[in-house]
Parts: sequence; C-alpha cells; structure tokens
Amino acid sequence: MWLPACAVGGVAAVLCLFRLDRRSYWTDEAFNVVLVREDWGTFLRTIAKQEPSQAVYLVLFNPWVALVGEGEWLTWLPSVVAAALAAALLVDLGRRLFDARIGAVAGVLLACNAAVVEGSQYTRTYSLAVLAAVVPSELYLRARLSPD
Repeated sequence: MWLPACAVGGVAAVLCLFRLDRRSYWTDEAFNVVLVREDWGTFLRTIAKQEPSQAVYLVLFNPWVALVGEGEWLTWLPSVVAAALAAALLVDLGRRLFDARIGAVAGVLLACNAAVVEGSQYTRTYSLAVLAAVVPSELYLRARLSPD
C-alpha cells in the first residue's frame, strides 16, 4: 500500500533536487535567511509587519537553520521534503478517493509539475502551501473512513 506513495515521493525528491544548486538566493530568500538570525521578538515582529504570508514557514524554518546552518542547499532542503511529502500523500489520497491507479497518476503529476518542482527549490513557503493543501484532505478522509 505504501510502496507507490514512497516511489512517487522518491521521484518527486529526485526531480526537486535536480540542479538544486544552479543558482544562488534571490532577494526574498536571502531576506528569510537573514531574518532567522534575529532574536525571537524582532523575528516575530518583522514577520507580522512584512511577511505574514510566510509566518508558518518562517517559524518552522528558524529552528531548522539553527540546527543545520545557513548553507544554501541546506536551507532549500525543507521545501524539497515538503514537495516530496505532498506528492506521496496525494498518492494515498487518490487511492482512498478513487483507486490505486488514479492515486499514482495524481502523485506523479504533482511530482512532475514544473511549478511544484521550481517552488520546491526556493527558501519560501510554496512547497509548504502545497503540502498544507494535501494534509487536511488526507486527515479528513482518514477520519471519515475510520471505523468508530
């Protein structure tokens, strides 16, 4: 049951990692990396004033950077993981809603989507937003279909 989802997640990870280091940070990404250096008070005030759409991502990103450092590749990695998880979970979601074949096709289409791949290569909230669209649907469906 989990093999197709893991395979699609792996494909998504490979596609998202492909040429990950082809460029350096752009302005918004650099701002995120610099912002997480601030103390928590300044960090949260700046998010509230300048980056409210990035709030969840930045609050999760802060301890990640503290743990692994500010290397470009390392700061892009959480976005890659979020995109791969979204594709893998979409396989299971499609399987539950329709059948295994449709779930696999849906996951592969998400994994191969150019916008998803590109978004996963930024230190921004794009991949987390995709994951945030899939996870509640998956959780709702699991709760709805669970025997009580």
